[in-house]
Amino acid sequence: MLGSTICLFPILILCLISPLVAHECIHNKIAGKVKKEFLEISPTANSSRILAEKTYAPIRIHADFTNISSSLSPEAISFIKNRIIPATKNFFESVLSVVPFEEPIVFRGYRYCFEAPISKALQSTGVNADLVLFVTAAPTDDNFLAWATPCFFDPVTTRPVAGQININSKLMSMKASDFQDQLHTYIHETTHVLGFSSMLYADFIDPATNKPLPLEKVFQFSNIRGVLTPLIVMPQVVNVAKTYFNCSNVIGVELENQGTEASLGSHWERRILGDEYMTASSKYDSKISEFTLAFLEGTGWYRVNYSKAEYLFWGRDRGCAFLTESCITEDFHARFPEFCDRLNGEYCTFDHLYKGVCAIRDSGVNMSISSWDYFKNGTIALDPFSDNCPYPIYYSNGDCREPGPQYRAIDQAYGKDSRCFEGNLIKEGFMPLRDATITYCLQFSCHAIEWADVYRVNVQIGANTVTCEYSGQQIAVPGYTGTLKCPDPKYFCLNSARKYCRNGCTGRGECINDTCVCKDGWDENYDCALSKDQLNCTHCDGGPCNGDYCVGKNANSLTTALSGLLLLLLVCLFI
Repeated sequence: MLGSTICLFPILILCLISPLVAHECIHNKIAGKVKKEFLEISPTANSSRILAEKTYAPIRIHADFTNISSSLSPEAISFIKNRIIPATKNFFESVLSVVPFEEPIVFRGYRYCFEAPISKALQSTGVNADLVLFVTAAPTDDNFLAWATPCFFDPVTTRPVAGQININSKLMSMKASDFQDQLHTYIHETTHVLGFSSMLYADFIDPATNKPLPLEKVFQFSNIRGVLTPLIVMPQVVNVAKTYFNCSNVIGVELENQGTEASLGSHWERRILGDEYMTASSKYDSKISEFTLAFLEGTGWYRVNYSKAEYLFWGRDRGCAFLTESCITEDFHARFPEFCDRLNGEYCTFDHLYKGVCAIRDSGVNMSISSWDYFKNGTIALDPFSDNCPYPIYYSNGDCREPGPQYRAIDQAYGKDSRCFEGNLIKEGFMPLRDATITYCLQFSCHAIEWADVYRVNVQIGANTVTCEYSGQQIAVPGYTGTLKCPDPKYFCLNSARKYCRNGCTGRGECINDTCVCKDGWDENYDCALSKDQLNCTHCDGGPCNGDYCVGKNANSLTTALSGLLLLLLVCLFI
């Protein structure tokens, strides 16, 4: 019977994966259609406006909502105008400073910002701002949540001063439980407007002279891991990378080299920066990191508040080998913990937040890049942007911080103090799992003697507490057969267990000791994304809400049902 279970497992497991690409960015496809226009901000503007000699102030962003489709529901229009776009504005206004314009931005003689009509008011009197964001929104069957592009530029500094962000209202979710991750998408797209776009690399400037930076000081190609790869080589970005990866030999940080023209060159490489928010497709729990803030500083147009960066640790402290070596060794093992080698097998995701699977799309195909054929059998990883490196993809109901299913053969605990652990533990009286690996959501606590560089992870399993002292330690637990496999205690405690502030506290608070201290009226438990009057809603049984929607009250999906069915099947087969 056990053999039957192992045969069924790879077949069913692929049905349980949360869709990897909730939003795939099409920025380059859009930006390639845009005619670059230079907008004279005032008749007195001249080349003496040297940025380095001026006083900086937080960027003022004006959002123009005159072009939102009237076919949208009042609730959707209100969500765009009063929640998601204001939160996007708040973030950047708390992160970026510019030399402010002394006179209004006026669009004299212009009728469109790319596809967005410009109102007569903006054509005549204009608006006091440093960036105008024309917001358009309508439903479409296309597979994007939003796209954005700059459309007008300052003729003196070449900085973008206007852009269009277009929202696909058909894919937009107004559920509070989706708010933070959707906000990352809008912040991602607005970052393209601000300068993270291959169409603008030649326009970056030295703020001491306002003269363009030589393109080779912004962008270069290099042969890395056998593939010609684009790199950002600006010193601001390189210095961040040297510290982050603990590698003094960094020459640049890789840009995406896969996909269509829609993604190439205007996003970070997924293989290198994992869940950074400026990779080419959205990932749950993506991070707004110091890499992108350093990129924006490197344009010469902005000064940056680095305290608003979220804590990224994909590849952190892995050394130069993480940047130069293959993700899979010659004997088919994952070289680094971020990746996986038991294809279609269960894993915790690298951050230990989710249960997941080492998922692939195909095998037995001819690889166009031979150095990416890591298993010598034409295996194709599920993520199309990872240089074919397989890594654990999370289950849609696999978040250990959220309530999840319980099973008789496996004690689990969910909540903010829970993480994912691997092993083959199963209660005595159930059929042993032998060589199978299963994942568990378990409560933990970290204990450190930092001066001695000693770290321990205490893990609660039912009535038992066990202690992980070193990476790969196999711990037996009373009342169970099998063992719990320990993660690296130091790396786990410094990274996986670390608290961080999402989205810079949404521009409505300050991140102090990795905890959001919100402005009056906003709630710290939701990183200032929800107001306190949204936290005790009668129609949500006293739980938090966003209008008519309840946080965490998503309808059961086929994925969730299949996940429960599979685990129940496994348990039953082991009885």
